[in-house]
Order: sequence, then C-alpha cells, then structure tokens
Amino acid sequence: MRMTSAATSAIVAALTIALHAEAPRQVFRTAIDAVRVDMLDTSGNKPVGGLTAADFEVVDNGVPQSIDNVTIEEVPLSMLLMLDTSSSMGGSSLNDLKTAATAAVNAMGAGDRAAVLTFSKCSASRRCGCRKETP
Repeated sequence: MRMTSAATSAIVAALTIALHAEAPRQVFRTAIDAVRVDMLDTSGNKPVGGLTAADFEVVDNGVPQSIDNVTIEEVPLSMLLMLDTSSSMGGSSLNDLKTAATAAVNAMGAGDRAAVLTFSKCSASRRCGCRKETP
C-alpha cells in the first residue's frame, strides 16, 4: 500500500508538532540559611583585630540582617616573586634582589605558596614553584 504525498506530509507534520511540544516547566526553589561574608579591615596596612558581630552591619536590599557568627581566620598567602635578571641588575642591585627574595620566602608561614618568575628583556619564564608544608 502506497501513501499519498498528502498523507506523508500529514504524518511528518504531526510528528514534528509532537516532538516540539513544550514539556511542562520544572521549577526549582531553594532557600539560604547562611551567607558567608569575607572581609578585611585594616589600619595602616595592618589587620584590625578583636572585632565582634556588633562591629558590623549587613543589609540585604535595604533590610538589616542578623549576624550570628564572626570568626577570625588566617588564610595561606600566595605570592609571586617577579625578578629582573637583566644586565641592568648587576652588582649591589642583584645582591639586594637576592636578599629580598630570600627574606620573602623565609617569612612564609605554614601552607603559604610562592612562585618565582624571572625576566630579562621582554620575555618571562617560570623558574620554580614551592609550597611551605604544614608541620
């Protein structure tokens, strides 16, 4: 039995409509019980300590929010030492550079990370990456 072109067109149209029919939209709702707000308060490049919840005000769309917890955490330092190794850095300048870089690495705390990048002229190359391990 042969189908006429009209019947074939009708079947194709019906399948196309069925395939493109919109599925019911799914709605996902959620609520948030807590929001973490990271901040750093400094005075003269030094962190201000001893702060409590009473020292802060958090506002969401003009509505004051309650602050349930204030914690002070030390976070690991990540630093990149970019060192000029060009011919302009000879003599005492190079010695000063080495001393400063060594002092920066020696001042690292547990968990801190450092990378050293050297450059001469216009290009830069990564020399090493190091991590001070937690004892």
